[in-house]
Amino acid sequence: MKKVKYMTTVLIIIIIIYSSQEATARFKSVKCSSSNQTLGADYKCFIRAYDRKVAKLSVLVTFEKHCYEALFSFVASYKQTTSRYYRTIINNTVDLCAYFGGTKNILIEWIINVIWKELPRSFLHPCPYFGPFPLHNITINLEFFSNFPDGIYLVHLRFFNKNDSNMLTVDTVFEIKGTNLLNF
Repeated sequence: MKKVKYMTTVLIIIIIIYSSQEATARFKSVKCSSSNQTLGADYKCFIRAYDRKVAKLSVLVTFEKHCYEALFSFVASYKQTTSRYYRTIINNTVDLCAYFGGTKNILIEWIINVIWKELPRSFLHPCPYFGPFPLHNITINLEFFSNFPDGIYLVHLRFFNKNDSNMLTVDTVFEIKGTNLLNF
């Protein structure tokens, strides 16, 4: 009987500790690079912190030339706080122009569903792309990431075409904590 009371007390303490933690998902860093052939030198990537829990990512680029072909490769890696990164999604190349022209792709459907509200409507059209292309204040959807393990994620996106092997490369690091608590 004492064991049952002891186990019940321990379980209640664990539930109280976990329920007092808040789930957070926050961008930690971003790095961008470009060959300046398609975009020109006017591109920016930055993270703006709004408070301790929320940081928003913005990527601002301007297409200097008409872009009739745009592909991107996507690599996602995961690590717990003290381990090394483990690649979880690799070798995925998506043709944006073909996708917005009607060809379906499961990976891009998933990505667009995650950040749909953040995408400007000017982005969601078939090629060609030309002029300003702002992605402002992208946040991490906690409900979506509730099934992902806590840890640090590195996402490497490289946009390219046959004329420009590095239209834009974006490396983003974000951290997820306590999201599996949302499943209770």
